[in-house]
Amino acid sequence: MKFLKVLSLILFLPFFAFAKIQLFAWQSETSAPKIIFPRIEGETNQQAIQRYTQQVLKNKSLSEIAEPIKNLSLGRSEDLVAEKMSGKTRLAFIANWFQDMTPAGARIQRNIKTFSAAGAEVYVIAVAADIGLNASDAAEFRSKISENFSLLVSLGGDDISPELYGQEKTFARNTNAVRDQSEFLLVQSFKKYARGIFFGICRGHQMGAIADGHKLFQDLTKTNSGTTDYHINLDGKNSTEMQTWHGIDIEKSLLSRFLKNADKINVNSVHHQAVDLNSKAESLQIATDDKDQIVEALQGKNNKSLSVQFHPEFPAEISGNTQFSNAGFKIIKGIVSYARLHRQKTAVNSCQYLF
Repeated sequence: MKFLKVLSLILFLPFFAFAKIQLFAWQSETSAPKIIFPRIEGETNQQAIQRYTQQVLKNKSLSEIAEPIKNLSLGRSEDLVAEKMSGKTRLAFIANWFQDMTPAGARIQRNIKTFSAAGAEVYVIAVAADIGLNASDAAEFRSKISENFSLLVSLGGDDISPELYGQEKTFARNTNAVRDQSEFLLVQSFKKYARGIFFGICRGHQMGAIADGHKLFQDLTKTNSGTTDYHINLDGKNSTEMQTWHGIDIEKSLLSRFLKNADKINVNSVHHQAVDLNSKAESLQIATDDKDQIVEALQGKNNKSLSVQFHPEFPAEISGNTQFSNAGFKIIKGIVSYARLHRQKTAVNSCQYLF
């Protein structure tokens, strides 16, 4: 029986040997994030970047928000090698702002610093990285991401296009259908693949929820599902000013484990939408706010995903709350360590399977 299992793996080797899509990392300059792109068979890395840029600027939806990358230098690039089974957790952020691809992207630089300090080797996937790929190549690109990263992180940002969760647009703001569809398919694919861990923050929490089969309330007050002002100060001029604060109740879960079994914590809040639970979805509510029972965290039924509505990545200079930021770093360090342990456990199990 073991011989047949090994033989079945060998039979699939030609598929991977002749794969059309390869991943590479590009930096416009040394201080810039390492951006992940797909390269089609026959292209050079430089040609792949030029193809991507041309496709973005030709696309009406993306070109409207693509100003930050119009004049970037070609910089340097290198092929992505196989992830080591020991050492740091290889992590990929999904960019949803083009600023995230530039040295000037303050948000992504903060996140890179924080997650690197937690033990991650950090990369950033280009906004709508699959733009211009045919369906087969796009699916292979998503598969390559799943194979090569132990942790996928979906960040905060703009509202998500309601058509992704089967609704007409009513109160959603600043949506971008091309960007949102690309991220949704990537998150959905990653969650279905057996290898890595998914972590979502704010918009990323909501994106993960949609991929699992939940829906969203497009505005808490206007949909009668909560109080918008309790969760965001819309008059604020920056992240610090837009924050509100409230308590959450936490069930026994990965989140409580990372917080040393805490069942309550005070968190920041910068959102006007929330998850609308579907009991048949692939993730479960593990935390709620202390007023309207808004979903504050979800955990996958397979324990391979965690997402939070608040912002644990805000350092104290942004949150203005050292105690919260310290707790937030515990969550981030916890998910990075959890992804590394899961990778190592999966590798051991694979060896047992083969031998």
